[in-house]
Amino acid sequence: MTADRTELLRIGMEVMVPMSIAAVADWSAEGRQAAAVSAADLISSGADQMWEHNPRKRDLPQGRVTATIARGLAVLAYQPGGVTWAGSHWCTAPHEGCPTPARWSS
Repeated sequence: MTADRTELLRIGMEVMVPMSIAAVADWSAEGRQAAAVSAADLISSGADQMWEHNPRKRDLPQGRVTATIARGLAVLAYQPGGVTWAGSHWCTAPHEGCPTPARWSS
């Protein structure tokens, strides 16, 4: 994975993760846990396919893997301390050491 592609993915996550956080807001903790397990399985078996240019060589659509990464990060944002990935941080509650404390100030 090149640095340019990683940066494009990170920029995409800046939009997709907050949307996914909102989408899973009403889910139970058990539902989020199940989504995390599902995301981990798909990401571990399919993330390398995101960079395959020939669609005939992919087992999964590129967008499915990207959306699954966003959903996995969104679920992790509900954990204490949130989640930091590729220099970006998402969380759903104030916490000590939050790299984006402005989000929680009034």
